[in-house]
Amino acid sequence: MQEDAAYARANPLEGGVFDANISHKFFVRACFAFLVGGAVLSAFAAFTAMANNLSTYSSALSVAICVVAAIHYYEILKLRDRQPTVSVEMQVDALRHGDWVITMPLLVLKFYAIINVPFSAYDSIFPNADVAAIASVLMIVLGAFVRLGLDELSGWRRLTRESLFVGLLAYALSCVCLVLLLVDISRAASSHGDRAILDSLLFVWVGYPLVAFFGSMRRYSDDQNTPYDLNLSLTKDIAYSCLDIYAKGVFAMYSSSTVFGAEFFNNGR
Repeated sequence: MQEDAAYARANPLEGGVFDANISHKFFVRACFAFLVGGAVLSAFAAFTAMANNLSTYSSALSVAICVVAAIHYYEILKLRDRQPTVSVEMQVDALRHGDWVITMPLLVLKFYAIINVPFSAYDSIFPNADVAAIASVLMIVLGAFVRLGLDELSGWRRLTRESLFVGLLAYALSCVCLVLLLVDISRAASSHGDRAILDSLLFVWVGYPLVAFFGSMRRYSDDQNTPYDLNLSLTKDIAYSCLDIYAKGVFAMYSSSTVFGAEFFNNGR
C-alpha cells in the first residue's frame, strides 16, 4: 500500500493505473505474439526438414527458444495489470532472467549449429559449443545477481563498499563472458554466406547489458522509499521487447526461411 501511494504521488496520471500500463502491455503483448509466431513457423520448419538432421535441430532449438520466451512474456503481461512498483519490477526482471538463463544457451547452440564449422577450423576461444553455452549461463547468472540480489545497484550511496564492489565485479565479469561469446561466434561465422545477417543477430546481444546499465544509472541515487520510475519501467519494457523480438523471433524466421528455401532479407546472394 505504501508503494502504491508513493507511485500515485510520483506519477499523477489522469487515467490512473490502467493508463499507466497501456504502453507497457502493448509492447509486451506484441513481443509475446511475435515469439508465438516464430515458434509456430519453426515447428513447421522442423517437420519439413526431418530429412536434414542439422536443419531439424536448428528449428527445434528455435521452437524451444520462442516457446520458453513466450511463456515468460505471458507471465510478465499478467504483472502489467499492476502498477510498476519496486516489487513488481523485481518480479518482472526475475521472469526476464529466468527466460534468458534458459534461452541464451539455446541461442548459443543454435548459432554454432547454423554456422556448422569445426572449432579446430578457426582460432576458437571455447573448445566446443557446450562450454560456450555454459559461459552464456554464467553470464546471465552474474547479471541476475546484480539485478535481483542488489536491486540493479540502486541507491549507490546506501550500499556498502563490499556490495558495490561485488556488484560491479559481477557486472564486469558478465560483460567479459558476453565479449568472449561475441568474438568466438563471429570468428566461427567469418566464412559463412550469411555472415552479415548472423552478425546482426549476434551483436544485438550488446543491447541487453546497455539497458541494464542504464537502469542502474537511472536509480543510483534512489533511497528505500523511492518509487520505481514509470519512464524507466516503460523504457525497459520497450527495449527488452525489441531486443527479444530480434534476437529470438527474427532469428527463428531466418533459420526457418532457409529450410523453406526462401531468402531472408536481401543478402545479395
